[in-house]
Amino acid sequence: MTIYIIRPGFTINLFGTIYQGGQSVDLNELQFQVHKHKLEGVESTVEPINPGGNNNNGECCYPAPHLSKVTPAKVLTGQTNTVTIEGSFFTPDTTVECESGNVDNVEFISSNLIRVTITASANVGVYDLIIDNGNQTVESDAIEFFDIPAGLIDLRRGGTPFSAAAIEMRSGMSFTRQTDGLIFAGRNPWGSWARFVGDNDSWVWNRSQKKTVSWICQNTAAHMLGIGSRANNPTSNAQYYQGEILSYSNSGTRLTNLYGNSGNPGSGRTQSFSATKLATDIIKVTLTKNGENGGQFSAYKLPSDSISDWFDTTNKLGEITIAGFGADAPEIMPFCIPRNGTQTKYLGFILENE
Repeated sequence: MTIYIIRPGFTINLFGTIYQGGQSVDLNELQFQVHKHKLEGVESTVEPINPGGNNNNGECCYPAPHLSKVTPAKVLTGQTNTVTIEGSFFTPDTTVECESGNVDNVEFISSNLIRVTITASANVGVYDLIIDNGNQTVESDAIEFFDIPAGLIDLRRGGTPFSAAAIEMRSGMSFTRQTDGLIFAGRNPWGSWARFVGDNDSWVWNRSQKKTVSWICQNTAAHMLGIGSRANNPTSNAQYYQGEILSYSNSGTRLTNLYGNSGNPGSGRTQSFSATKLATDIIKVTLTKNGENGGQFSAYKLPSDSISDWFDTTNKLGEITIAGFGADAPEIMPFCIPRNGTQTKYLGFILENE
């Protein structure tokens, strides 16, 4: 097997794995003959483009490593994080250094993929990664170290500390913090509600303070989540018209419509929205300007449940400008309508000042 690099614009399919232009591949002689027109700098020769090992002077013959993607690109300060690096010309002996962190382990997966364990320093910032396969590449500003902002609440077991009083619920409901999310049990179908008020109302704010609210969850069936208030009728079995504004997931595979009240809880409004997803996806839904008219509702699929991915906006499922609502309760907070037995997993939410 010999390492070759693919011409830009071409792809090579090796046993179901697709390699793109710019990536390197290990090919035997037969594979080389089939694909040689797609290989950089090769027309009719069987000479390897990028021979491994050392040359006659004892110097490395591999080209310097090429980095195309670091996942996640943001990691928490002071913690140990697993990071995947994609690119070309990685070898089993490739080493990785981080400008402001300790690299505890490097796992070679293929010439295009390595996985490293990095213990980040306590210093917030953007730092270089140094990849060395005998030749060295310095990838500037490849990874960011960040602190968890004060407005990020991790609802999972071991996450943000809070007491049971931080979540107000309808009578007969309960919640459990698990390692992969907070789940509810209790009423069904639409009479349940949960207000996330925080200890000493630390998650409650006045409507005059405009905030962006982002929920992160994984769900397998119907539920709603968004923003609510204490002005709602706590015994109504149509809580979707009691909340201020709520995103509706009607199944494990679809987000559809916004619900809320028109100024008086119980007097409802609906706005159409639709996006497809998988029940296994980690989803973020975001409401700007307190979810008021003129704000934006957006839905995203996140790369993982890691907090470093909670801010990712690369995979947008859709968005709309909020219109037609009139909810105006002076004090508001994160709010959800879980459904008994659906086991929606609420990972957390982010409150950001605008």
